Amino acid sequence: MKCAKHTTSDAVGVCVSCGIGVCRDCEINVMGRTHCKACVEAGRAFEPRATPTRTHDVYAPTIRSVSPEPKPVGPPTRGFFIMGFIGMLLLMSVGMVNWINDTTGFFTPWFLIPPIPTPVYMISLILVCSSIVVASIAFYGYRRNYGSTMSLATFIISLIFPWFLLISKLLLTTGLVFVPYTTYYYTYWMPGPLYLHYIALYIVGSALIGVLFILWGCALIVVRKYTGKAGLPIASGIIFIIAGSFWCSIFLYPVGSILLIPAGILWMISLATSRIPEEFVY
Repeated sequence: MKCAKHTTSDAVGVCVSCGIGVCRDCEINVMGRTHCKACVEAGRAFEPRATPTRTHDVYAPTIRSVSPEPKPVGPPTRGFFIMGFIGMLLLMSVGMVNWINDTTGFFTPWFLIPPIPTPVYMISLILVCSSIVVASIAFYGYRRNYGSTMSLATFIISLIFPWFLLISKLLLTTGLVFVPYTTYYYTYWMPGPLYLHYIALYIVGSALIGVLFILWGCALIVVRKYTGKAGLPIASGIIFIIAGSFWCSIFLYPVGSILLIPAGILWMISLATSRIPEEFVY
């Protein structure tokens, strides 16, 4: 094979962008790849790799997909992914206990349920909110390692949204959301002066949790191209979006809580296997 420009010189390589033969004088090496001068000057040296395919002694370029290059905004590290893994594991564990406690009285008339949450329930709810924050550190890792702007926004929102639900539960401890009404047979719990405030905070808090999980799912789908295994972020992201949608419906949040388990498992596997920029081979 001869050089496309110097027809009397033997080619020492093939341009990975356009597929023409290049001699030693025309060869330009960019990040370990061979390019011709024309492709480098045209800016094609950083486009997807073209691998020549020989057909009837004619070389035709065939584009082969490669992983896009991340743009880290700081020294890449796996530590943020590890924190996210721990946070998600804690969320799944404590969240299940909290979910069982909530759904135990799901079909019980509200006026027969003691309205003041127990200390164990409040501790578990605080742990749930805290674990959401810890899990969201992984999204800061996506920003740090891959340069994802959406992941940064998701991380910031994750620091705020979970606490609305906790505030609504703390409102119950004031004794002003429900007031007791005792009869000969039962003690009923009737709406108190802060009842509407509690309902508004609870609805807003539950909806924001749903929006948060939807953002998690979208952010995972966005960064899939950098992780090295796009299938895991896509699968977990879709399930997070569905789970968040159930949470936004308020009354179907138990279904959303169940869906968080497979979503969390897939995400933890993704965090454990995701590449950081040093591991990319160009």
